[in-house]
Parts: sequence; structure tokens; C-alpha cells
Amino acid sequence: MDELDGAGRWYEVFADFARRYGVDKTMELMAPEFPPSALETLKQRWVAGGEDPKLRLEDVLAARLRISRDLFLDVFGAGWAKQEQQNRHWPFQPDQQPWYVAGTPAQLMLQIDDGIATVARPVGRWQGVAELVYEPTGSVVLAGDPEADRKVIAGLLAARRSSFRYCPLCREQTPPELRDGGLECMSCGERWRGILH
Repeated sequence: MDELDGAGRWYEVFADFARRYGVDKTMELMAPEFPPSALETLKQRWVAGGEDPKLRLEDVLAARLRISRDLFLDVFGAGWAKQEQQNRHWPFQPDQQPWYVAGTPAQLMLQIDDGIATVARPVGRWQGVAELVYEPTGSVVLAGDPEADRKVIAGLLAARRSSFRYCPLCREQTPPELRDGGLECMSCGERWRGILH
């Protein structure tokens, strides 16, 4: 359950077991290793049939926090993706839980360890050739109180969004890591100014 990379395979496993043993027995067999809310989501999709078989990352993250998906969406929002790259400049232990990033441009980071959420403001850094990674900055361990957690997250979002500027050419909101040092975004710099990054 800790490996979130294979979320699409979970439904396949559930479906395979359900075909062989029935839904109730499958629920019983998978219960010791699977968060109850995620397992219930798989059951609902199996019973409904024809729905997208992939479990959404928000469902998995909510299950790891032991809260409902609705509460997760209310407090943390949607649009989460796993931070795939490891930044060479911040310490990362092999047993450390992964970070997740939400927003376009990136606006919030989340890490879950044993049901406890840590949030942070993402700061983009270029490492190597064309490899953008986000470092968690100003991280805060959340209390688990939705109202208090929303306030912490709102503060981190405000701090991150205050660094965004509108590109004068494409008029897109652009974070500092995607600007050419001025106001123009890197995409416009390449397209209109011939700048190579």
C-alpha cells in the first residue's frame, strides 16, 4: 500500500480476486493490507462497472491520512502528483516518504507519514539539463484539525502565489523558476526571443 506508483494495478488485483472469490471474500482478503476507504472505492467501482478502473491519487492520499476523500478535497484540494525527481541539494533518506505537488504552476507540497500530513511551499530549482525539481520550503506538520489546517495551507498558498507574475507576452501566471530572470516566461523567451534554456 505504501507504493503509490501502481495505483492502476490495484483495481486489476481487486477485479481478479472478485471474479474468483466474489466481492465480499475479496474485501475480507484485502482488508489487512489495504486502507478501508480505498478498498471501499474499489468495491464501488467494481459493482458499478464500466467506470475508470484507476484509483485516483487523491483517493489514495485521503486513505493514507485516514480521512474521507471529500474531506481531503476540502482541506487539500485536487490535482496532486508525485514528486518524481530527487533533488541533489536537499537530504533524502531512502525510507523517507515521498512528497506530492499540487497546482499548475506548483503551489503546495504534501508528505504523509503514518497518517500525519506535512505541507510545504514548493520552490522550483533547476538541476542538470532541463530537470526541474521542487524543494519543500517552510514545511509545517498539520494538527489534523480541518479548520486549522486550512488556515496553514492558505498561508502557504498565499506566500507561493505572491511570487507569481504575469508574462507580458502570453499573459500566463508564471512562477520564478519558469521566468527568464525578468517578467517573461521561459516558453515565450524561447518562442519569441530565441533564447535557449
